[in-house]
Amino acid sequence: MFARDTDDQLLRRLRRAAAAANATTRRDDRRRLLALESEISALRAAVIARRDRVLAEIAGARTRSGAVTAYARCAALAPRTAARPTTAKTART
Repeated sequence: MFARDTDDQLLRRLRRAAAAANATTRRDDRRRLLALESEISALRAAVIARRDRVLAEIAGARTRSGAVTAYARCAALAPRTAARPTTAKTART
């Protein structure tokens, strides 16, 4: 299962729990409301943790991209020397 599928599933669960909490009435059992609140809190914490992991991955990608750019700039600044042809005649001299 891909991370995106897991993310989508997590958000669907959060929406379902929030919709169930919004659909409650005054006559609903207090235990049910507390369970919904607990589930929403747990799902929210999971979404926040996933967000933090994605942000860390983005920061790492940004760092790697900067390193590649710096390497390319340095390589472009290096003096270019003409390579000597290596043929049979020049190899003997």
